Amino acid sequence: MTESSIGPQVEIAARQKAADEFSIARSNAINEYARLESHLAMIFEAISGAEIQRAYAMFASITNSQTRMSTMKQLLNLSHGEKYDKFFDSLSVHLMGISKTRNKIVHWIAVQSYRGEQEFNPKTDISLASHPDIFVNKHFYKHEIIDFTRKASFFAAITHRFAVNLKHPELSRGNPDLRPWHEIFIEKISYPPPSNHPYQNNRR
Repeated sequence: MTESSIGPQVEIAARQKAADEFSIARSNAINEYARLESHLAMIFEAISGAEIQRAYAMFASITNSQTRMSTMKQLLNLSHGEKYDKFFDSLSVHLMGISKTRNKIVHWIAVQSYRGEQEFNPKTDISLASHPDIFVNKHFYKHEIIDFTRKASFFAAITHRFAVNLKHPELSRGNPDLRPWHEIFIEKISYPPPSNHPYQNNRR
């Protein structure tokens, strides 16, 4: 087999490997966002006063993210006054950005670049291209998808803990070596979380 015939085969294999890894990263990102939404539904259930199945049905019927968070804020205030306003307002701002990024990951098109004689680069030559107008030259790369997944994972964890706190506040005291959750829930959210955040302990 000649050297010229080996080259294309190697590149084809490299492109397929990169495409598979890109698809896995994209799938993980979508799943992590779905986990985040399921935990938002837990918060809705905790503050709505409705039985869990009814609460989830109502939550799912509010498809506009801004309307959903506004409704939840009103319900939260009815249940707890302004106690959690700083936390929930900052959560809403973060989720707005997360939702916009999620739309790219879900709706944009996976494409591969071909640069003539230059060697295939899996970091830059496979990406998501803006949809439906793929000619505007906007791209979203694998490392950005992975960064999104980390962020969605953090917010999935923090929304889950907040739902638990609303139902069982006695469980939010946490590890005495770390800041307790019940203190975190009355402050604005910082991302990335500081080193003394209890979320960091969960990752060890």
